[in-house]
Amino acid sequence: MDGWTARLIERARRKEVLRSESALHEASYGATPLNAIEEILRLHPEANFRRDDNGRIPLHWTLASKKQHPKARLLLQSMMEHQHELNIDLSEILLLRNDLGYTALDHACCSDCPPDILETLLKICPKAAQETNAKKLGKTPLHMLIEYNKSNRVSMNSISIYLLLKAFSGAVSVKDRIGNIPLHYACYPNTNYNAFQLLLRETKKVDAIMERNCIGQTALHFACIFDAPKLVVENLLHFAPSSVSCRDDGGNTPLHLAFSHRSSLDLKQTLILSGGEMLLAISNEKNKLPLQEGHVEDIYGILRLMPHIVKPSIY
Repeated sequence: MDGWTARLIERARRKEVLRSESALHEASYGATPLNAIEEILRLHPEANFRRDDNGRIPLHWTLASKKQHPKARLLLQSMMEHQHELNIDLSEILLLRNDLGYTALDHACCSDCPPDILETLLKICPKAAQETNAKKLGKTPLHMLIEYNKSNRVSMNSISIYLLLKAFSGAVSVKDRIGNIPLHYACYPNTNYNAFQLLLRETKKVDAIMERNCIGQTALHFACIFDAPKLVVENLLHFAPSSVSCRDDGGNTPLHLAFSHRSSLDLKQTLILSGGEMLLAISNEKNKLPLQEGHVEDIYGILRLMPHIVKPSIY
């Protein structure tokens, strides 16, 4: 045993008294080199399955942060190698929830882990893809993965989306507690078009593209709020053309929201070309037309692109 590992184990003994934390727990979230973790796993493979007072196994820590993902590979390999000799049902271990309500797969999705780790987790416990997190607004792992990418303004990984859909395609129609299906969250500027297409096709199969959230908004409303790429909007309109005139609980059509949130001129033009000029004459609950919700620069911009829409009725 090297000095680093010996000190780590000794320090962990003191922590065990306070929160039942093993050396492997500390190594999993600390700046511990991989070779020290390998040594701990060799000496104490059972530590993989130990829960601290917060209900966390070491794997939870390694999956919660991108910089710890290399450690997750080591832990998963060790867990698979020793599960039978320790008489452990690894699939049940992966369904355990910690104090935050997270399973290992939840942590993996909330940190956008590499596809190879995701594939291993789903191979061991495909059921985890069907679970919803009560402390995370009832979201599935698919919700969490897409929401993580949206929040961090990064592109979705097509392979990760494919793996989650393969494990549980029904996730596309699961609503979280605010009524959003995964497609809602996928409509953002940095979305991966190929991953979006995968998601859209599965959503279409269960006729869920027009699903509304708790304030009556469809995925197209979200696309307009968050200024999704033109291709995303065109695809939503292709598969659900009636969504262009769909009104949320505030009476807003997607065009109202495109103007009020200053989405691109291309997006606004796409909506008008799809729904016709009649969209410009629809009032919301505030008795405002789409153009009346817009910034002056955006109004002039769309009028320059489409001068034929100038009519007294829209003022």
